Amino acid sequence: ISVYEYKKVFSPTYIRFIVENTGVTIHDDKIKNVFVPFYRVDSSRNKDTGSSGLGLYLVSELLKKQGCRYDIYCKENSTVFIVDIKAYNKSNNDYI
Repeated sequence: ISVYEYKKVFSPTYIRFIVENTGVTIHDDKIKNVFVPFYRVDSSRNKDTGSSGLGLYLVSELLKKQGCRYDIYCKENSTVFIVDIKAYNKSNNDYI
């Protein structure tokens, strides 16, 4: 996991979290669907070989409600998930 602060021109400061799952690759034709409810990369419906397909959907809904930006992409032998969260300044109750 990598965490760092960055600032884009004309935007607030964000804290970026990067999680890279090595050894797992999701092909481009499937990765676009991982935030769809009940979608499973493994098309088997066997409960012993996978999950319900709700995890990343629920994560994406929570992130949207908090105004976060997120993305997912694949590299040769890994899947990378990025989350940008607006930095908040507690002393003046406002975003940086």
